[in-house]
Amino acid sequence: MGTTTLSLFAGFALLIYAGVMAYEYRSASDVQGVSGLPFNVAAILASAFALTLFGSVGVGGDLVPIKAQAGDRIYEPLTYRPSFMGFNHRIVPGTD
Repeated sequence: MGTTTLSLFAGFALLIYAGVMAYEYRSASDVQGVSGLPFNVAAILASAFALTLFGSVGVGGDLVPIKAQAGDRIYEPLTYRPSFMGFNHRIVPGTD
């Protein structure tokens, strides 16, 4: 596994950890009437976001120019429309 994949997994793990910490803090602060998150939870959340962003950008493949992709495309004739194909499925018995 590369660095970007590890940072992606670490970012998701930190996001879950920050969510659990925020839930525990909110549960404890509801009794006291305090609002907002402490600095350490916000710092963990920001670093988790940065790691996840770096990992998700790095995991994606290399960009390919549009002209290079257009050469690999198979062009169908314009009259080929499988959604408009009709079948004679209402045959009256006894007629040819």
